[in-house]
Amino acid sequence: MHLKSFFRLSPKRAGHASKARWWMLFVCLCHYALTFAWQSPKLEGLVTDAVQGQPLGYASVSLLRLPDSTVAAYALTDFKGRFALPFPDRPAERVLVIQYPGYENLFVGLTGMHPDTLYHFALRPLELELEEVTISVAQPIRRRGDTLNYDLSSFIDSTEQTVGDVLARLPGFEVSSQGDLRVMGRPVQRLLIDGEDVAGHSYQLITHTLAADVVESVQVFFNYGDNP
Repeated sequence: MHLKSFFRLSPKRAGHASKARWWMLFVCLCHYALTFAWQSPKLEGLVTDAVQGQPLGYASVSLLRLPDSTVAAYALTDFKGRFALPFPDRPAERVLVIQYPGYENLFVGLTGMHPDTLYHFALRPLELELEEVTISVAQPIRRRGDTLNYDLSSFIDSTEQTVGDVLARLPGFEVSSQGDLRVMGRPVQRLLIDGEDVAGHSYQLITHTLAADVVESVQVFFNYGDNP
C-alpha cells in the first residue's frame, strides 16, 4: 500500500525580537506498516467495536509506564484491527490505553497477560454528543482522523541537540546513527522543509544539523497527497 506522511514541526520562540518560523517536514514512505515488526516476545491484540464486533482500524494503542504515565511504546491498529507491541519485562508496571474517535477510552492492566497471545479488546461507542464529552486524562499522543499529535514535553528532556535527537524519542520513530529515518518500521524516502525537497534522498544532514530547540510540537498526517 502506497502512502505518504506529512510531518509539521512547530518552532519555539527564541525571544520577543525573534521571528517565529514554521518548519514543515514532509516525509514520504514507500510503504507503511501500521504496527512495528517487533521481535519476540510481543503483546498482540485485536480491537473491535463492542456492539457490532467490527474491527477498528487505525486505533491508537499506547503502553504507559506506571506511575508517571510516560509512553513506553505506541502503535496503530491495521485495517483488521490488530496491533503488536513489545511485551514489557514488568507487565504489572504497565497499562495499555486504547483510543478511537467516537469511542470510550479503554484502560487495561497487563497483570496476568502473557506474551505472544492474541487478546481481544472491545471499545464501547460514546453515548453522548461530542460537545458534551470532556477528556480529563493527559494524552502525550492524540489522534484525530488521519493526524497524530505529539506533545513533546512528554518525551524530551532538553538534552537533545538536533531534530534527529527529538524524533528518536518519539514512539513510532527510529533514527539511525547515519541520520536515516524510519516511521512505524518503514524507511523514509524524502524529507521536505516548508514544502521544499531541499535534500532529496540525502536528508540525513538535516536530521543531524537542524537544531532541536526550534521544535515545539510534531504532527504526523497520514494519507497526505503531494499537493496540500
